[in-house]
Amino acid sequence: MKKIEYDDKEIKLYKDGNMWCCMHGENIQRGVAGFGKTKGIAIANYCNSVNLDLIQQYAIREGFGFKML
Repeated sequence: MKKIEYDDKEIKLYKDGNMWCCMHGENIQRGVAGFGKTKGIAIANYCNSVNLDLIQQYAIREGFGFKML
């Protein structure tokens, strides 16, 4: 699992094909991103991705069994 460091780097919001992308990090593979048909949906999906990533990191750090479905 990738470990994401959340810092004060900028969050990018840009059009990617027919979808909007809200991303933190140097690229999609190493960062966290959310996509949507509108800017608002992309931002909401990004927030959900950040929350899920933080939950995963906490579960691993605390020794909980955690599996992506």
